Amino acid sequence: MSNERSLTELEQADPFAERHIGPAADEQARMLDALGYASMDALLTDAIPASIREKLALACRPRRPRHRPPRNCARSRTATRC
Repeated sequence: MSNERSLTELEQADPFAERHIGPAADEQARMLDALGYASMDALLTDAIPASIREKLALACRPRRPRHRPPRNCARSRTATRC
């Protein structure tokens, strides 16, 4: 007898969301406790080098459009001086 399962059996084994969304809050807390971290931020601080975290922080900051002067500049309609 073959150990292979049919596609239908595999599709019905677990709901899609449970396989792809990630751990629930209690599962995440148990994982962090087992690893010795108080929070995901603490884990990520140790796992991701500072140079990469800084680049990510810069990349995620909202940027001002280049064609518009800053609000506090005299060229702006809402300000009186730079």
